[in-house]
Amino acid sequence: MKLPKVSVIMPVYNAENYIKQTIDSILTQTFVDFEFLIIDDGSSDKSLQILSTYTDPRIKVFKNERNIGYVRTLNKLIKLSKGEYIARQDNDDISFPKRLEKQVHFLNKNQEIGICGSNAMIFGTKKNMTFLPLHDEEIRAYMIFSNPIYHPTVMYRKTLFNELGVDKYDESLCPAEDYAMWFNASKKTKLANLTEPLLKYRIHENNTGSLNKNIQDENANKVRKDIFKFTLSMDISTEEIRLLSLIYKRDLINYENLISYEQLLIKILHKNSEIKYFNERVLKNLLFYFWTNVCFKIKNISRTKKLKVYFSSSLYNYGSLFNIISVRSVKKLIYEL
Repeated sequence: MKLPKVSVIMPVYNAENYIKQTIDSILTQTFVDFEFLIIDDGSSDKSLQILSTYTDPRIKVFKNERNIGYVRTLNKLIKLSKGEYIARQDNDDISFPKRLEKQVHFLNKNQEIGICGSNAMIFGTKKNMTFLPLHDEEIRAYMIFSNPIYHPTVMYRKTLFNELGVDKYDESLCPAEDYAMWFNASKKTKLANLTEPLLKYRIHENNTGSLNKNIQDENANKVRKDIFKFTLSMDISTEEIRLLSLIYKRDLINYENLISYEQLLIKILHKNSEIKYFNERVLKNLLFYFWTNVCFKIKNISRTKKLKVYFSSSLYNYGSLFNIISVRSVKKLIYEL
């Protein structure tokens, strides 16, 4: 019996409002050599009833007798999968028609890449578009700050779970289990994101991340500390973790925070100069981008004082500034079209 090229895996829990649209987005893919493995994780709504209406032979539906959580369910799905590649699908997102085709083509062509994600269009209660790091060296550097790969967009080689020795998803780190997975995988293989958005990522009040935001932040910080320790031999403190979170929250509260943030970025740069784990040029450009982002966004420090700190910092890079401005402008223009 011929094995499928791709196993699409999807845990389902109380997704009656979205699941039909999600399933149809997979069944209408231009790439057709796949199995679609679905486990209903003890839903109390009509999800299982909706699943039973599908007769496509590529769909295989299983049921947990009780709710065990989506990470444990994911690990069960991985064991059930028979494809060379595994593609993740969340039960409330929508894959674009050529998603599987483009990711299979990319992985076939780039044997050194073990995990392939993509950008995503965000819709629902928020509307946005992701602009993730694309290449392995950029993704590795970005990982010390945040998760650089959107979990629902990924396709990865099943060999990650045997030949390459990467363990299963760590259930204790839910809902930051993917962040830990990408880092562990990065020790064994290269990572990539495709520029084109291949998935519509739905934001709503029942998202796993939305429901467990505090736990997600706590577990992501555990992963981040491990990454700093492994890559830069840095025992990063709770205060330094808080400063790194300001990249996204834009809520530096005073001038002292801004200076402390600058010192932390410089410390990271100097530490990498000694250890040379990350590509120095890539890391320097990334740190300058974050420094620029924070300085431009912060509102409760006078413009004169802020610009003085910004331009006098050793993080400042005149050549990269124009690249950041041009890239941001092009991205904004593309998204608004």
